[in-house]
Amino acid sequence: LRGETTFSNVNGKPLDSKEFWPIYEKASKMGVPLFIHPTTPIDERAMGDYRLVPILGFPLDTTLALLRLVFSGVLEKYSSLKFVAAHLGGVTPYLMGRIDTGYHAYPECKSEIGRAPSEYLRRVWVDSLCYNRDVFMCAYSLLGPERIVLGSDFPHQIGDLERAVSRIRELDISEEDKSRILGENALGLLGL
Repeated sequence: LRGETTFSNVNGKPLDSKEFWPIYEKASKMGVPLFIHPTTPIDERAMGDYRLVPILGFPLDTTLALLRLVFSGVLEKYSSLKFVAAHLGGVTPYLMGRIDTGYHAYPECKSEIGRAPSEYLRRVWVDSLCYNRDVFMCAYSLLGPERIVLGSDFPHQIGDLERAVSRIRELDISEEDKSRILGENALGLLGL
């Protein structure tokens, strides 16, 4: 086993549900990554029109999954657990400052973790698909090139298999970082 894929929620249950913790324990012991791909959010009632579920709901549900995994203590308890979040981790990179500020402001955010959420979130891997160079560079500057793997979202309706590689090659980053993102990171992550 090289890895596993899960949706950002499982039949409406958040990923930090205790029934999933044995999976995290096993994946942590095996050293295999768990890829989180978005699905219909737990509560999508306001997103039924205009195809807002895939446009907005997917990144929000990915972010919700990551934050619940952090705040519940999953990433604290299983410190060697490797998560890969699709689409640059949803909107997590943009909210990093707000997430840490909330942690310091709200006591309930500290009940299961002992460090700022950004310290756990910087351990998460993300795939590169985002359709926008500036957005990509935000995640690149926060997470570093060593936490990004190539993403295409194939075969999703709005996937980008045709441009996945060229989007990375066109970036104004070092050739070494491009090589990491285009394959070296994935080889290491998957133990290949």
